[in-house]
Amino acid sequence: MVRIALVLGAGLFMNTSRRLVGFFALAAGLVCTSLWLLYRAQSAPVPTATGPPEADAARPEAARPDPAASAAQEAGELTLAVWPAELELCGPGDGCQLTVSRDTADAGTSEDLTRACRFELDPPGALEVSEAGFVRALAPGSVRVSAVHGAARATARITVRDAELPVSDFALDIVPILTKAGCNSGQCHGSAQGKGGLHLSLFGYDPASDHAAITRELEGRRIDAADPPSSLLLLKPSMGLSHGGRLRLAQGAPDYERLRGWIEAGTPWRDESRARLESIHVEPHDRFLRTAPADQQLTVLARYSDGIQRDVTRLCLFVSNDPATVTVAKYGLAHMQRRGQADVVVRFTNQVATVRIAAPFNDETFDSSSVPVRNFIDERILEQLEHMRLPVSPRASDAEFLRRVYLDLVGHMPDPNQRADAHTLDTFFDDSDPDKRDRLIDQLLEHPDFVLFWALKLGDHLQINSSAAAMGNAAGSYRIWLANQLKRDKSGSSASYDTIVRTLLLAKGSLVRSSGSSEPIVPAATYYAAPREPTEIAEQVARRFLGIRIRCARCHDHPLDVWTQNDYYGFASFFGGVRVEPEGPSAQAVRVVADNLVRDPRTNEAPAPRLLDGTVPAIDEDGDAREKLVDWMLDPQNPRFARMAANWVWAHLMGRGLVEPVDDLRETNPPVNERLLDELAASFRESGYDLRALVRTICRSEAYQRASAAVPGNERDEQFGSHALVKPLSAAQMADAIAQVTGVPNQYGSTHGPNTRAIEVNDPNVPSYLLDILGRCDRTGGCEVGALARTASLKQALHLIIGEAVNVKLAQEKSVVAQMAQAAATADASARSELRAIQIRSVYLRAYCRPPTPEETEFWQRELGDAPNPKTGLEDMLWAILNSREFAFNH
Repeated sequence: MVRIALVLGAGLFMNTSRRLVGFFALAAGLVCTSLWLLYRAQSAPVPTATGPPEADAARPEAARPDPAASAAQEAGELTLAVWPAELELCGPGDGCQLTVSRDTADAGTSEDLTRACRFELDPPGALEVSEAGFVRALAPGSVRVSAVHGAARATARITVRDAELPVSDFALDIVPILTKAGCNSGQCHGSAQGKGGLHLSLFGYDPASDHAAITRELEGRRIDAADPPSSLLLLKPSMGLSHGGRLRLAQGAPDYERLRGWIEAGTPWRDESRARLESIHVEPHDRFLRTAPADQQLTVLARYSDGIQRDVTRLCLFVSNDPATVTVAKYGLAHMQRRGQADVVVRFTNQVATVRIAAPFNDETFDSSSVPVRNFIDERILEQLEHMRLPVSPRASDAEFLRRVYLDLVGHMPDPNQRADAHTLDTFFDDSDPDKRDRLIDQLLEHPDFVLFWALKLGDHLQINSSAAAMGNAAGSYRIWLANQLKRDKSGSSASYDTIVRTLLLAKGSLVRSSGSSEPIVPAATYYAAPREPTEIAEQVARRFLGIRIRCARCHDHPLDVWTQNDYYGFASFFGGVRVEPEGPSAQAVRVVADNLVRDPRTNEAPAPRLLDGTVPAIDEDGDAREKLVDWMLDPQNPRFARMAANWVWAHLMGRGLVEPVDDLRETNPPVNERLLDELAASFRESGYDLRALVRTICRSEAYQRASAAVPGNERDEQFGSHALVKPLSAAQMADAIAQVTGVPNQYGSTHGPNTRAIEVNDPNVPSYLLDILGRCDRTGGCEVGALARTASLKQALHLIIGEAVNVKLAQEKSVVAQMAQAAATADASARSELRAIQIRSVYLRAYCRPPTPEETEFWQRELGDAPNPKTGLEDMLWAILNSREFAFNH
């Protein structure tokens, strides 16, 4: 029914007289589609990291063993590996998770055999091993545990000490239990307001306050020292009493018993004799499986300051960055649902680690020897494509490349009305010079609209907004200054990106000059007009220029990164002396004073400025702390600045970042191609942080110039570069494209002329219903780039189908339609077919930057010939083209 409504609606729309009926049919189809997708999304199973505490992880259905690999295993050609190979357990009740794997006959891949092995104990009695490979200590002793699969075996040595599992330290012993059970998660007691009157710190980042909340609040009624099982801390999560969070700890389960033991021991806070947690290690660190679906057991060891290692797999939280590819069940059993690649973040108390799990997209290997290589980008891309066994799509046609590079570099398609574009379409296709694409890239880098378009992009990135409280009239000079930084001077140079950032971050002076003042305006100082709070300034600086989302650390240590509250407030203190002060009735200025406004809420004291590498730089009493920060940020030894900029530009040109989201370059969100991002950042640094050089390097690569059409075997690739990604046009690109094809310009407020283009409207407050509908950045929050961030909406689609953006323009007397219709109406009957062919070709070149195919020409010749009059036929043709996928996307 959905397909019928969509097809019928689209077909009826082709006829102007039936457009109203078509609209309702098409709208019905779109609504049905939306409801169906919503139903599918709501009915899909949601992965969870919790489950019955006493049970081993559920085992998803895995792929059958490969007969060839099994035969090779039986022949002794392949060997097993077990990890950890050696471990000491505390005493009876302690345990560890074994991981058993082997390399397969398919070179470079491996498979997990943990649940396919038979385990033998020598001597027996001190340990027991579950089918899932979990070892539980029963008595002191040293045991050799052998994992046996066919004729192969691997051995681990497990030693059990004669001691009890400690419950003497709240942070070491109890917080991990509460975290694994979800008690201190953001959906439960770890939320900002807590739940049920109990407020715990998120993921246990503040054990001291958690201990106080549990043992002292409500006069200590959560703990019953005389009868520990009657404590609310045990009754609630075990469902002995009604609990909104449902069952979290089953009575008699190991975690329940440890919590009970802690209460019996008097709820101790800290044991100074105990070593502190230093790090965690996950095995396997990276795993390349042979196929999918498949299972992979993860094992996590915690290392303490005394050198002791302890298995903490069953106390960890596991989060997949791509649940459609990899899910993680309780106790670290990862299930690869489909071929591809995903990263799993592993968290234990305040430590995090990442493991990458992948499987090749195809069984057949891919030989890249015949694929052209233009620069290091192609080398790194092809290495990964070979690894993931992804075939490469061919080079994009000249027409595809022409439209793509114009939209990406100057924000619009070749415009026959612009002097800089007038002859492009006439000459590019006929040019046989193999270097013509490189020449075109260089021409576009010097195109006057390159400055306009990239100034618009940087305006989004920096959130230049005249409606911001303190920015106001200063926004205009700020935008002009920014555009001037991108322009070439008389020597042919433009400001480097690091120079722009340094100027912004160190700026101070007048934003708006007061009457009679001789102090010059400093447009770059407007950077500090919004936001004005030092903490918010610090958050934006870290996110925009370093790719660090440090905001989480304002209230608690970052749950998925290494940043602490000390890092946050120390970093914010670099801006603690920045003031935006009034200077007269309408004038403002940015000043830097010695007084630090930043206060750590835990101490109510002003922390010393502290770099994110932990260094506390020496700052002169009357010095500007920002200088130390900027020097550190832009130091070539600090990779974050160049990596963030390179990833931002890459996302715009390629459709998605090497890291997604683009401004979230944390350790637990690794790049899809680490080596490529490193080399791209290094190339950017070596160029002197030249934005044009970075754009040129990417655009000249074969990876950028690849066709967007998939070939058999790479249809599912959305991140490795086997084919170009299809990118929705941005609001400015779409608005200008519609105006260019119809020949009717858009109007942007009363302060802009009638021929103003959208890429010249560098202020989200300029009235434009069209730009709002098309999804322009409002610059009140982060404006992501890349295909993942620009999604089409039903509202936008309906506006283009029936709204003024297209239909009113087509009906205007000055439109391309009116001009063509006039020519058709006055042409001789014998010449009309030839004229229609010329008009069809003209429209296709305007909209798609390509001539029509013979089939398209034949179709429109017939439709235009059957139309009641030339104007109606031409309106329908342009309407259909402007609402096509090929027009709305950069491909």
